Amino acid sequence: DGQAMVAETTEPHILNKVMTSETTVGELMEKFRFESQAHFTHYCKQHFNCTPRELIMKYQVVNQ
Repeated sequence: DGQAMVAETTEPHILNKVMTSETTVGELMEKFRFESQAHFTHYCKQHFNCTPRELIMKYQVVNQ
């Protein structure tokens, strides 16, 4: 179905964005066109097993 296809193609891009830049939940939502925080949170829990904030905390590499 169409949603599964979007998820499969979006997932690695979200991870890449989180790992390669200091991004925020709001920036991710805007870049990947999520209409609401609730929708994005649901997506992250479904695909990454965590909230968007936890995803950023887990994967973001901050240059010190």
